Amino acid sequence: MGSHLLSKSSFIKGLQCEKHLYLYKYHYDEMDDLSEMQKAIFQRGTDVGELAQQLFPGGTIATEGNPPDYDKGLKRTAELIREGTSVLYEASFRYNEVLAISDIIVRAEEGSSRRSEAKPEWNIYEVKSSTSVSDAIINDAALQYYVLSNTGLSIKDFFIIYINNQYVRQGELNLNELFVIESVLEQAKQLQEFVEENVERLKKVLTKNHIPDVDIGEHCHTPYTCSFFNYCRKDLPEYSIFNFNGMHLNKKYELYNKGIIKLDDIPDDYPLNKNNKLQLEVYKSGEPLID
Repeated sequence: MGSHLLSKSSFIKGLQCEKHLYLYKYHYDEMDDLSEMQKAIFQRGTDVGELAQQLFPGGTIATEGNPPDYDKGLKRTAELIREGTSVLYEASFRYNEVLAISDIIVRAEEGSSRRSEAKPEWNIYEVKSSTSVSDAIINDAALQYYVLSNTGLSIKDFFIIYINNQYVRQGELNLNELFVIESVLEQAKQLQEFVEENVERLKKVLTKNHIPDVDIGEHCHTPYTCSFFNYCRKDLPEYSIFNFNGMHLNKKYELYNKGIIKLDDIPDDYPLNKNNKLQLEVYKSGEPLID
């Protein structure tokens, strides 16, 4: 069945930083350990995804395994579509060395499993545990649209399912009130040229035989904290300007880009707020300050 260079998650990582993408693909063992909070967030995403499947009951899981068996998933997805299955969970598609696994796809025939001579249309549903639709989520949807449409799937609409943070549970859980279902089809279509250009750019990054030379910056934090955050900071001194509490990121990186990295490097006349001044004085004196 071949393989893939990019997936939804690695595409988003690549948009954030080419180095992040390359490390994730080829130096996975250098990844930062997951905190308990991060593990809980990932588990929440899994739980929300499974809960959302109940909005479209009776579906068939096309791709299984942890990690997923992509080749089996691709074959199974194609078989289920040929057989006229109405609802698929975790459906796998691949185009141009890019893999996309869609959370839920539903035939747009009122859920009927009847075959028709005309090519069936599909509604695609991507499930997120967030409470709004961010740019990163739109980019995720745009990549899926790129892959699915180019494999020949006829897409009627593309939706994001996310959490309604105004919902207050009264008795039994009401999934129709818990979830918001929002179409992002037009945004996904408008980004197709952007997706195609970046797919080709990121594939070239992954064919290189060296880690991209990308310095740390504000991109390390947006849209998500990089999985190799500590790896890229391993050469920083034990105490640096990044240890300042309450200082804005842009100010820290402004100092860093000027070559001011150690706390000892900060000029005496550099403007600091009261708390950062106290922090610097305590560091330099080595004496605790109790107020």
